[in-house]
Amino acid sequence: MSTAHLIVFGAILSGFALGIIVGFFWFSKGKKLSDKLQTQISEKERQLEKLKHQIQSSEAEAKAQAKEIISDAKIEAGNTERKLEQQEARLEEKEKQLDEKVAEVQTQREKVSQQEEEVVALKGELSDASAKHREALESVAKLSQEEAKEKLSKEIEAEFSEHFAS
Repeated sequence: MSTAHLIVFGAILSGFALGIIVGFFWFSKGKKLSDKLQTQISEKERQLEKLKHQIQSSEAEAKAQAKEIISDAKIEAGNTERKLEQQEARLEEKEKQLDEKVAEVQTQREKVSQQEEEVVALKGELSDASAKHREALESVAKLSQEEAKEKLSKEIEAEFSEHFAS
């Protein structure tokens, strides 16, 4: 072999060795970079899982609070409804009492009106009786005492016989 071949062969062998050495350093550097990136990815995945867990916890807590709020609202609505029903019942009772009082006042008015009519009728009868009594007295004044008593007694009996008969 000639020296030129040996030099070329030596240069190829040197290039090959240099390629292996550079490749080794390059590969080990890439491996370190890959390990570093893998660690960062793992850390980010752990953080993501932690955030997912926090979100789930927050959601569960929010749902529990929502259920509690809804439950409280339902209880409050029930209490309010019961209060309204009680107030409505009281108002209906008061309205019924007022209606009864109005009916009672109306009945009393009718009785008073009827009594007023009776009083007017009795006043008329009294006025008529008084006029007849005056007439009787006037006619008695012309008669003797005995005749006057007898006539007056007969007139009174005739006039009031219907009152005494019942």
